[in-house]
Amino acid sequence: RFALPLEQLPVLGEVLRYQPEQAPPAPQTASVPLKRDQLGIPRPDPQQLQALLLRHAPVWEIDVAAAYDRPGRPVWRSPDGAQLVPAVDTSKALTFYYPSYSWWQSQPVLQLNYLIWFDQRPLEGPFDILGGALDGVLWRVTLGPDQQPLLYDSIHACGCYHLFFPTPALRLRTTALQLPEPPLAAQTAPILHAGQQLVIRLASATHYLERVYAATETNSETTQTYQLLDYAALYQTPSDKSTNGKSASRNLFNAEGLVSGTERAERLLLWPLGVAEPGAMRERGRHAVAFVGRRHFDDADLLDTLFEPAD
Repeated sequence: RFALPLEQLPVLGEVLRYQPEQAPPAPQTASVPLKRDQLGIPRPDPQQLQALLLRHAPVWEIDVAAAYDRPGRPVWRSPDGAQLVPAVDTSKALTFYYPSYSWWQSQPVLQLNYLIWFDQRPLEGPFDILGGALDGVLWRVTLGPDQQPLLYDSIHACGCYHLFFPTPALRLRTTALQLPEPPLAAQTAPILHAGQQLVIRLASATHYLERVYAATETNSETTQTYQLLDYAALYQTPSDKSTNGKSASRNLFNAEGLVSGTERAERLLLWPLGVAEPGAMRERGRHAVAFVGRRHFDDADLLDTLFEPAD
């Protein structure tokens, strides 16, 4: 669908935008040089990190046809009063964030990660192997040494559908295109000008990423806001089960880093490929992004392995 003009993308419901509730800071605020530790790793202080997160936070543009298309906060619910099952509270839109690091041209670089959760990917029929409880989309911004975006990429919270959106400063290596499962560079990332934000278009139900484009900030009836929340909050996910009359919480992830209850039928077909529970939602650091060979979302050498400078 990346070949289709934006206005021709299928719409099943109403296209809504979700943008950060806080306005992005002035460019100079988010471009203050970052302190680096003795290993040269960027270590932004809390204020710098918040400024960077707001500066590069995406606008989610979602085709909302039903409640399962509204982003929110994962919760544990007990419909039968016994077993807890994962769900999403959509009363307030949230985007979970965390910083990470990668390696580019012999320098450690900072990455900003943004994750949204949906209640489910609805089953399309009795033979649908991809649908199930919870769905998540993770958007990552890799900043170059100059703190400008170098690469954008995205996966679903299961590790599937890894898409790259390189800036004009990068190009895929020839060796990367010869891999058994070559990386998919869906489109070149747009260059943002003053007053513009990056918009990420998601489809209804599947939540597939359909387009990335630049747009001027707008406030209209179809624009809502989301709150940025630390990823660590997922380790204390609210539960409707109480203990001694007090509200309880529990980790969203089990000991294997998976979200219990989000299993997909595709695991019955893909289990021989060596990825545990393919299709299930999983914790950061647990995302295999290729079924052939070995490639992980957080591989430190992912950029250097797949990309090279364009000039």
